[in-house]
Amino acid sequence: MRDSVSGTPAVVDAAAFSQGPVIVLRRSAADGWPIEAVTPNVEAVFGRTAVDLLAGPASYADLVHPDDLSRITEEARNHAESGIDQFRHGDYRIRRPDGSVRWLQDFVRIVRDGKQQVAAYEGYVVDVTPQKRAETALKRSEKRFRDLTETSSEWFWETDADLRFTRVAGTALTRTGLDARAFGGKRLEEVFRTDTDAPDWRQHQEALAARKPFTGFTFAVTGADGSIRHYRMGGKPVFEAGRRFRGYRGTAREVTGEVRLAARATAEAALDRLPNGVFMVDAGARILSLNAAARRILAERDGLAADRQGVCRTESLDEAKALHKLVADAAPRADGTLSNLSGAMTVTRPSGRRPYSVLVAPMGASGFSVGGRRPAAVIFVGDEDQPAQVQADVLAQFYGLTSTEARLAAELVGGDKSLGEIADEFGVSLNTVKTHLKQVYRKTETKGHSDLVRLVLRGAAGVGGGRPAGGDGGGTA
Repeated sequence: MRDSVSGTPAVVDAAAFSQGPVIVLRRSAADGWPIEAVTPNVEAVFGRTAVDLLAGPASYADLVHPDDLSRITEEARNHAESGIDQFRHGDYRIRRPDGSVRWLQDFVRIVRDGKQQVAAYEGYVVDVTPQKRAETALKRSEKRFRDLTETSSEWFWETDADLRFTRVAGTALTRTGLDARAFGGKRLEEVFRTDTDAPDWRQHQEALAARKPFTGFTFAVTGADGSIRHYRMGGKPVFEAGRRFRGYRGTAREVTGEVRLAARATAEAALDRLPNGVFMVDAGARILSLNAAARRILAERDGLAADRQGVCRTESLDEAKALHKLVADAAPRADGTLSNLSGAMTVTRPSGRRPYSVLVAPMGASGFSVGGRRPAAVIFVGDEDQPAQVQADVLAQFYGLTSTEARLAAELVGGDKSLGEIADEFGVSLNTVKTHLKQVYRKTETKGHSDLVRLVLRGAAGVGGGRPAGGDGGGTA
């Protein structure tokens, strides 16, 4: 600066500082810090021209935001009393004439007179408002992210270009019992014990190698205690300018419950196709789950029923005791040891029909549960008086039958209708039915109705089927 300590207010080096982010100024140490010199580019930040600032009446203290003034006043006094010659204020705000606020960073040199008294403060200030706004926006974004992770059922992750985790966050992660620190610097297969030879895993690796986004990647993890949990991930590749691959970021969540529910639904659908009744029970023979055939058996109340507590009962007290003992024998022991005991019995039916044939077997180490409770045993109930339940679509797949041929075979195996009745039901002539029947015998390599029944009921198409009500009746071609 060209002015001496006692010099008059002046615009400093106008040509050198007509533009640019750095504003050079000098303020007196007198009360209010009157401005003694300033560069012309001050107007872009302060909203006042250099001439207006030098002419007054506003001092530098008048420009500082009231919430920051006491702080920077104290900072200036403390630094001056310490005897140092230069310092920096903490970031502070100034107010413009239009009411808007700008943030400043500065560098200050203390100017002393011959008696070593502080005469002025000179140096430069830089407008850092854009950076402050970016910091504020970042803090808000981070708060939104924290709020989201605290309430979301998903946790969030990022990897580097080597697919090693660099960030994992979210309270959902903690709820699964996982520790974010276990992910640091590791790949997914290094964090979890999972089957990397599974087809889904190989497809996932191919997607990663191709730098493609992925969704719904579900994998199973085996814990140290042997339990199996399931997780689902989705992610997108991240690229820098120039398409340089930086890694992936995405979300993940535990889906063990969903997978188990889906598996249970699939299992129940499969069980519903069985003609035998299937009762899953606890150690006290309380029914936890049952298939369609079991529901039919209970509805008939012909020897087997469930009491108000859902416990499986029989008409005969002795048979009920025998059934409950078989269940108790098949259930896991008190110490958790699994049983390998199975047992069979018959249950009398008041209607006079053939007795139910009953097999009780342990559930073993199955992960199947109902409402959080694991069945202790499974009761299979066979009804020999129930017509065989044969699916036409299954026969078509097994023996290469047309849909009409499969329907005809199913009627002959599982019903007691004559060929004439079947012809009427199909809306075709008896000769047409006989023609189809010849094709059924040819494709199944059977010689007649009885041979066809034995083939189907002894094969997988007739698993669990009881004796067909029609016996060896029905027509032949």
